[in-house]
Amino acid sequence: MKFEIRPKDKCPCGSGKEYRKCHSPKRDRSDNNIWKGPGHNQIIYFGHKDPLTGIWFDKSRKGEFKLLKGNDRVPVARFFCVDDTILACKAIVRYLSVSVDEGIIKYTGSLEVQKGIQIPFPVLIGCIDAKTVEAFGANLSGRPVSYERGDWVIFIGEDENPIARIKKQPRWLRYLRASGFLVESETAGEINFSLSTKAKGFNLFTLALPFGEIEIPHPQVSVTEHQATCQLDIEKENVSWDLVLHQDIFSERKRSRKDSKVYIGYKQGKNIIFDTFDKSIRKHVSNPIKIRLGISIPGLSATIGKFAESLERTIRTISENGGFRFDEKGNRILEADFRDHVLTVLKSIGYYAMAEPTRKKGFVDILLKKDDSEGIIEFKVWGRRRYKDVIKQVLDYGTPWTTEYATVMINPNRDPVTDKFIENARKSPGLKNITKVEHQLPTLNKLISCHYLPDWDKHIAITHFILNIAKL
Repeated sequence: MKFEIRPKDKCPCGSGKEYRKCHSPKRDRSDNNIWKGPGHNQIIYFGHKDPLTGIWFDKSRKGEFKLLKGNDRVPVARFFCVDDTILACKAIVRYLSVSVDEGIIKYTGSLEVQKGIQIPFPVLIGCIDAKTVEAFGANLSGRPVSYERGDWVIFIGEDENPIARIKKQPRWLRYLRASGFLVESETAGEINFSLSTKAKGFNLFTLALPFGEIEIPHPQVSVTEHQATCQLDIEKENVSWDLVLHQDIFSERKRSRKDSKVYIGYKQGKNIIFDTFDKSIRKHVSNPIKIRLGISIPGLSATIGKFAESLERTIRTISENGGFRFDEKGNRILEADFRDHVLTVLKSIGYYAMAEPTRKKGFVDILLKKDDSEGIIEFKVWGRRRYKDVIKQVLDYGTPWTTEYATVMINPNRDPVTDKFIENARKSPGLKNITKVEHQLPTLNKLISCHYLPDWDKHIAITHFILNIAKL
């Protein structure tokens, strides 16, 4: 079966546009167009930071790409080729589970592969960095099954390494790629797996399935002791006319896809619930995909959360012992006075802190520095100038090296404003989710929002405090 992209098909670049209106060679004939299609030469690009003298690769269906640098061989990626008959298979993911216990995050799952063909099939199970995996195990219905660690490319519709046939038979390339463990089986059955690694502020797990039909259940994510948010991406296979291979394509942090189906998860009780994903019904997907399950746990980061903890203790202390006197008339509250009081406290506990330093688009209310960490805090009074844009403002002051963001909203009204704050937050840049922290106090409400900033390819968390001074 020869795979084709027709003029009215969606463009393989992931834009969602029709191919004829996007990267068709009738629109763009340049060498930069890697989706130019039949009638044009196929090119293989290998990227590396140093000058190279050649390339070495296996010609069989399974092997490794290596770049030659003098007498040295530099590994780029390992590969597994599987012909088109793999698309007759169906994979049913029985369950996916993630749990955190004593600093270790564990990813487990079970999937059944139904097939009537006599070829080995691959499944890729990985995380944000396969080198950090502390333990991995897999079996096929209780029997041993082989697996290998590496940066993998699964080529779909190939009988051999595509580089070995690309000159004699140019055609579209279909593939899945991920860093992790390639589990390979000759027979159908149920694959059970378990992957453990150290929990971090941002954790990511992947599951690449090169099959024609796939069913996916609602993931079970349990983070009982931590505030967390989650994002589930269902990515389509990669499709391109030229083959581009370099180490950066295996960085899950740097990856950018426009054609993913995304489900946002939020904490409800002890578990994560995904919007528009019925827990009782599995999602049905056609054609090969990669599942990405990203979990943000700000409290486990080496830097994120630490400034917020100090800030929260400071605000609580002020509200408890009356160290700062708010004027009873809300229109006379001076946020700068409260900010300066907080600044004094933060300085007293060892932070290098300053008020209103120049930063990009304006003046930061409080800039904190300690070692390699940097925190930005923005103060507002509810109803005053730009109070609805407080999240955008604090993000505008950040840089790729900022590790902590926080906002403090002073609410002079007797009625709570938490729901209205959340409504405003939904318009902020890169918002993925915003959640209330459990056990809210009448005087102090706490929320955490998670954002993805594409310019820096970075996931960040912002802690928000709403101080209800009418309740003091």
